[in-house]
Amino acid sequence: MASQVQANKFRVLLPKTKFSLRTNPITQEPAIQRLAKFDHLYKWQQERHENSNRTFTLHDGPPYANGDPHMGHVLNKVLKDFINRYKLMRGYRVNYRPGWDCHGLPIELKACKDLDVKELSPLKIRTKAAQFAKKTINIQREAFKRWGCLGDWENPYITMDPEYEADQIKVFHEMYKRGCIYRGFKPVYWSPSTGTALAEAELEYKEHTSQAVYVLFPLTNFNSVVDGIAPDDSAVYAAVWTTTPWTLLANKAICYHPEHTYTLVHTLDQRSILLGKTSLARLSSSLEGAEIVANVSGKDLQGLEYTNPLESSGKTHPFLPGAHVTETEGTGFVHTAPAHGFEDYQIGVQNGLNLDCYVDHHGNYTSELGVDFEGLFVLEDGNKVILEKLADKDVLLHKHSYSHRYPYDWRSKKPIIIRSTEQWFASVKQLKEDAVSAVDGVKMHPESSKNRLLPMLESRDDWCISRQRVWGVPLPIFYHKHTGETLLNNETILHIEKLFRAKGSDCWWRLPISDLLPSSFSSQAEDFVKGSDTMDVWFDSGSSWAAVLKDTDCVADMYLEGSDQHRGWFQSSLLTSVAAQCKAPYRSVVTHGFVLDGKGNKMSKSLGNVVSPEDILHKKQFGADVIRLWVASTNYSNISGVNISDEILQQTSDSLQRIRNSVRFMLGNLSEFDPKCDLVPYDQLARLNQYILHLLSNHCSLATESFESLNFSRIYHTLGNFITTDLSAFYYDIIKDTIYCDARDMIKRRSVLTTLHHLVTGLVTSIAPIVPHLAEEVAQHYPFEQGSVFKCVWPEPPAEWNQPRLAAEFEVIRSVRAICNKALGIARSEKAIRSSLEASVHITTDSPSLFSLLSEHEAEEVSSNKSVEFTLRDLLIVSGMTLSTNQITDATQSYSLTETVDFNGEECEVQATAVCTDSTNFKCPRCWKYTSRTENCLCERCVSVVRDL
Repeated sequence: MASQVQANKFRVLLPKTKFSLRTNPITQEPAIQRLAKFDHLYKWQQERHENSNRTFTLHDGPPYANGDPHMGHVLNKVLKDFINRYKLMRGYRVNYRPGWDCHGLPIELKACKDLDVKELSPLKIRTKAAQFAKKTINIQREAFKRWGCLGDWENPYITMDPEYEADQIKVFHEMYKRGCIYRGFKPVYWSPSTGTALAEAELEYKEHTSQAVYVLFPLTNFNSVVDGIAPDDSAVYAAVWTTTPWTLLANKAICYHPEHTYTLVHTLDQRSILLGKTSLARLSSSLEGAEIVANVSGKDLQGLEYTNPLESSGKTHPFLPGAHVTETEGTGFVHTAPAHGFEDYQIGVQNGLNLDCYVDHHGNYTSELGVDFEGLFVLEDGNKVILEKLADKDVLLHKHSYSHRYPYDWRSKKPIIIRSTEQWFASVKQLKEDAVSAVDGVKMHPESSKNRLLPMLESRDDWCISRQRVWGVPLPIFYHKHTGETLLNNETILHIEKLFRAKGSDCWWRLPISDLLPSSFSSQAEDFVKGSDTMDVWFDSGSSWAAVLKDTDCVADMYLEGSDQHRGWFQSSLLTSVAAQCKAPYRSVVTHGFVLDGKGNKMSKSLGNVVSPEDILHKKQFGADVIRLWVASTNYSNISGVNISDEILQQTSDSLQRIRNSVRFMLGNLSEFDPKCDLVPYDQLARLNQYILHLLSNHCSLATESFESLNFSRIYHTLGNFITTDLSAFYYDIIKDTIYCDARDMIKRRSVLTTLHHLVTGLVTSIAPIVPHLAEEVAQHYPFEQGSVFKCVWPEPPAEWNQPRLAAEFEVIRSVRAICNKALGIARSEKAIRSSLEASVHITTDSPSLFSLLSEHEAEEVSSNKSVEFTLRDLLIVSGMTLSTNQITDATQSYSLTETVDFNGEECEVQATAVCTDSTNFKCPRCWKYTSRTENCLCERCVSVVRDL
């Protein structure tokens, strides 16, 4: 209250603003969104640039509509929003249509979790799943909007919409015409827990313990093939290692490497065992006392045969060469079951082996294996019985627990198996060369991510696109009732595409087969049945370019998703696009890591370390701008992940508060400033103001470079330094005397206000894509074009603001100022002064060039076209300042400090001496400076100002 009375008495021009010091984001951010019309911005910019060729299209990778929003969504959506809002402000017509992935087992399971699925019809299941997906979409959409994300929210793309489903069938048709679609009986990843084939992207690799075994396979012709080196009276066995004993029933060959060396040993129980030479050490305990008989080259094993000890038929199987055989694990021999391994299958096809599979869709042995095995779940009792049988036949050399990473179904969180089934595939083999070539022309961020995508693509097997579920887009295929032959051609696919576009894919279950078939087949309708398989959900989302990017030649400027999409959406989109239109669907691909807790651990409900966006916004009341600023602070492209915790968010909140404080200071002092008529031309600004505009110009250039290079953390850190070091600790401290105590219309004061105007508009527009709520709140308290920051152009300061020579001078002055502040700090610590205004400073230097520079900045230049300059006394915020080449000698109470500064590459010695004011000086009660010239208790400057007010 006392300070207010004093301010009124002496008419100090204090800041005035309704821009609050602190905010309640729970109520204020939604209010800002309404007032600033966040919902209308997307439509506004689309209409404004309707005929523009300058467009930017960021294609949204559809999040899965099966749960509440999480921090991974935050990182992804906010990063996209940074880019979209920046492009908008650069004058682009931004195309960003959010999407959702709606089909698949997770949604089906959640939608029907309280129901007996066996009692439900396919249409009932689909209805429940669709309802669940719609509800989830609404929840996620409102969350994404609450985070301030710009987009076409009223017109999202949804993979269960009829138009989308029809476009997906169209992509399937293009791949069929190219010859990429085929039916095959081959191994696929299979989930016994959910009863369906899985794509590689649907797997999670977890630490897993398998029961590994070393098994002896009796050789039937060893001596005749390998020159009789084995003792005549001993049986000869090949030792084979496997971590999946349950697959031994399907063993059809043993693979060896022709370039490896194998060793025959004779054991104490009179058996001869053949194994890789390098594996002897691994089996030393099981082969204790065994003698080495001979070494054999792998190429001499051609023609060897053996019997499977689990088969009663005594049928012999071949030894086959295989380049995939290694010496790092096992015995140098690889058990080969064509029905349960990808390399095994290739070996089987090449050598005409039996490819039959005797494991059903629940993961149980079938009746073909006999009563001892029928119905056993392979991963549990199946393994157990196999071990018992091997032990009974005395061919179990050794068993042990083996810890390794093993694939799990990402939905059920249970282990999968590899199982041969009849499925529909997209041939990747014939697409690989074109796909790799297409990726070469794509810009990847970070660049290293291309080294992740390409190897995954090059090593990829054919893509299993069929799933044994009802909640999905049906594969448009018919089967002859009697022969089982497929009916799939251009006519049938086109007919289904038209039906789906008009009626949606539910018609596959609603309509009779006579309507599902084109008219030319209507007379044969009774001879066919429709297929029951649906498409892999990665085919759904991978077709999005065809459904969403029609206006941009089916190519997006950017895809931006998590690093896991190197083997997921980035690949499925690429393969479908290359197959259908012979080009990549994207010009650039940006990837980010996963969100981890504060200690770098993966978030898990069981660990209790999950950080929820809902909690951050409402329980902890940090607000959307804090979340967004956190995203900007991260090294998001780090594949190891980015950390978040309450402590990290609090630090981010503190950073946002510093930005807010700085902006509030500027707004308060600009309360009566009208930029339409009060601006001072650049050439009339004081050099200090020109220097600050130089720093602002650098900041804006850096912001542009940071957004262009997608390096948001750079702008976050440099902005903090600019506000804290250059503005708050330097410029604001210096100008307070001028803006508070100079006359309202003095050119020196208007020069400062002009600079503050450029600062607030330049700073706010440059960080608006990151903190849009703060930016639009500022726009409600200060004039911006059409009332919105985002209707302004991106800040591009005039070239004349770039003054490197002036900046170099001020960097030297700031170094001298730092020395003076240290000397003042000594005086303050000695309690000789409480404020720097209670002292004068004497600066001494023996460098003529530095002395000349400091002298230039000590003079108060006043001319008709030039503002009054800030002197060194102003910059140091002291009541007096002297400059000389001689050290001070006559001060009675002084505190000195000597250091060096770098000036044009020269180390110049500077002595700063803080001198306490003497008794002849008086403190002006208005500006608090000490002076010997007083009138009515005021200093000369304040007297003239108050008189004219």
